[in-house]
Amino acid sequence: MKKKFAAKKLTWAATSAVVVLALTACGSGTQKLEDVDYDMKGATAEPSVGFETPFAATGNQTHIIEDGSGDQVNEGDALVLNASVFSGADGKSQGSTYTSSPLVIEVNDQLKENAPEIYDVVSQAKVGTSFSYTTNTTMGQDGTKSTSSPGSATNVEVYTISQKLPSSVEGEQKDLGADKPKFTLEGNKATLTLPENKGDEPKEVVTDDLITGNGETVNEGDTVYARYIGVTWNDGKVFDQNYDAAPAAFQLNKDSLVEGWVEGLAGKKVGSRVMVTIPTDKAYGENAKENQMPEGPLVFVVDILGRSDAPAATETQSAPAETGEASSAPAQSETTQSEESK
Repeated sequence: MKKKFAAKKLTWAATSAVVVLALTACGSGTQKLEDVDYDMKGATAEPSVGFETPFAATGNQTHIIEDGSGDQVNEGDALVLNASVFSGADGKSQGSTYTSSPLVIEVNDQLKENAPEIYDVVSQAKVGTSFSYTTNTTMGQDGTKSTSSPGSATNVEVYTISQKLPSSVEGEQKDLGADKPKFTLEGNKATLTLPENKGDEPKEVVTDDLITGNGETVNEGDTVYARYIGVTWNDGKVFDQNYDAAPAAFQLNKDSLVEGWVEGLAGKKVGSRVMVTIPTDKAYGENAKENQMPEGPLVFVVDILGRSDAPAATETQSAPAETGEASSAPAQSETTQSEESK
């Protein structure tokens, strides 16, 4: 499998947090989300729902299933959501983040503009809140909105706010000395500068804790939520960063990430700021250039903002699309076209 920098630019569908297929069926009248039977299963597994089919809403609806008892959500917060989608035509599951990585969204003006009903719910909610959403409006790949005809089935989407992520890690940053890269963060502007005399090219993964957190330990296989910046060792140029966007969510395993990321972050604590120096063979390899990847050794600084347990194994492959406006961590892929700079 070739290594690839798969920067998954995540887009928010105009009126829905997931990309769904508009399913048409016979039916009439207006159905309400509060009439759906919900089994949330303690918000630890994909919920189940029951409703008369086809479920056919004639507009946008939200419904609070359970109020949370955690931290209050505020404007500007980054939230981790678990999501499940059920077909309005037959009630069957269309996918769930409980078997993949949860969503990360930011409570901001973009959300308010594109999904005002969801914004109204999450901006007044507490962590742990579960809610449902349906819409008869879909958005095409070209951004064109379309409204389903009366009686058309509309999917039932179920969400749980599982975490509120900090905007950055806290603590006094360690000075690594003049022979190490220097990292600064002012607001949401991150800078990673290599020293003039950086020495020989690294031959192994090196990690340096700039800030040591005291949260949960990150294990291989976990979903990790992070902000980060990456530069090439050879010229110090930034090839990706997301300090000015929503945190990235990624599974910490060698099937999806470059090996150096997994080695560098496994065993670290949530709340840590980690500098990871990765040699060529554990980054994108000798064929990086022809695969349109960053060449040579790489240096990253990663703020570990949170983690979730490894997703449960399943044969189901479909899942709700990720949301927000973010980059994602360096990933492996068999494709060769980079999406690095959308």
